[in-house]
Amino acid sequence: MKPLRIIDAHTHQWAVFADKRAMARFLDFNPEAAWLVLASDLQGGYYPNEDEVAASNSSTLAYMATFPDRISGWCYINPSHRSAVDEFRRGLDAGLIGLKLWVATRCSEAVTFPIIEAAIEADVPMLVHTWHKATGNLPDESYPMDMAEVARRYPEGKFLMAHFGGNWEFGLRAIADLPNVWADFSGTINEYGAYEMAVDLLGDTRVVFGSDLSADFWGNAGRVLQGGWTEETLDRIFRTNFIDLLAERDRPKFI
Repeated sequence: MKPLRIIDAHTHQWAVFADKRAMARFLDFNPEAAWLVLASDLQGGYYPNEDEVAASNSSTLAYMATFPDRISGWCYINPSHRSAVDEFRRGLDAGLIGLKLWVATRCSEAVTFPIIEAAIEADVPMLVHTWHKATGNLPDESYPMDMAEVARRYPEGKFLMAHFGGNWEFGLRAIADLPNVWADFSGTINEYGAYEMAVDLLGDTRVVFGSDLSADFWGNAGRVLQGGWTEETLDRIFRTNFIDLLAERDRPKFI
C-alpha cells in the first residue's frame, strides 16, 4: 500500500488545539495529515456577532500563516449579519478556500441565500453543519432535508454535508440523488457501516474525509481504512475528492 496522504477537510483550532504548540506537535507526529482545513474556533457560540465572526476567521488565518504548508481554512459566516458577504469576500481575498455555515441560521432559509450565492459566484465549496438529533435540533440547526432543499435550489453549488447528517442512515439517503452534495463523517461517533453506506449510496467520488479535530484523527481515519477499499478509492476519500471540490486557483497547493 502506498504511504497515506490525507487531507482532513473538517478540523478546528479549539480545545487543546487552541494552543499552536499543540498543533505543531500534532503535525510533527502525523506526517500523513498532509493538510488540515480549519473550520474556525467558532467564537461567540451559536449566534456570534460580527466581531466574533471576524475574530474566528482571523484566528484561522493566523494558523495558516504559522503553518503555511500544512493548514488551510474555511471562512466562517453568520448569514444573518448585514456584513456577511463582505466578511466572506475578505476571507477569500486573504486565502480562505470556502464557506463554513454552522447553526446561526438553517441553510434552507432565505437569509442564507445571499452568502450561498456569493460562494457559487466565487466557485468555492460550502461546508454545512447538518444534523438530525433524536432529542431535537437546536432552533436554527440544519437538518439533512434542509441540505437537500438548498442543494436542489442551487444545483450549481458545491455543498459538503458535515457529519453525514448526524443520523447517517437518514442523512445519506436525503442527499443520495443530489450530485452537487458531498459528505464527511467528522466527529466523535464513528459507527461501523457509515462509510460503507456512504460509498454504496453516493459512490466513492462524493465522500470526503474529516475528523472534526480535536476529535480523534486516527479514530476517524481508521474507520475509512476498515472499509477494505482499493488504494484508488482510499485516495479519493482521503484526498482527491476534496481537491475536486475546490476552485481551480486553490487546487495546486493541495496536490
